[in-house]
Amino acid sequence: MPTVSRRDIVWVTFPEPEDIHPEEMDNPHPTVVLQADDMNNKLDSTIVIPISTNAVRDSLREVPIPAHNEDVEEDSKAVLTQITTVSVPGRIFDEGEEEEAWKMGELSADKMGEIEDRLGYLFGVGY
Repeated sequence: MPTVSRRDIVWVTFPEPEDIHPEEMDNPHPTVVLQADDMNNKLDSTIVIPISTNAVRDSLREVPIPAHNEDVEEDSKAVLTQITTVSVPGRIFDEGEEEEAWKMGELSADKMGEIEDRLGYLFGVGY
């Protein structure tokens, strides 16, 4: 089974629409892999942060991801309050898809650092 890597931007299939709370994400939805690669290589699940193009901005709980600097088609944002764990084979990979169809791209190290800093602030770690 292929593995995901930290900073990958991947498509995730969340629960069926009738089971999704209005504040959660639709299917399939782009996410960025947050989990460390050593854990990605050992586990069948990973931790992801949904990415949204929704215009509503919450500067404390979101990190902007500009299309001109990152591997996203439109200006987007990482929605840090929606961090979740997903099954890699069950939510990211679909046996019927083309190889690598699940991967959109990769965030830059600088943008991932910005996300990490904001998460530290939100979780009260290191501040």
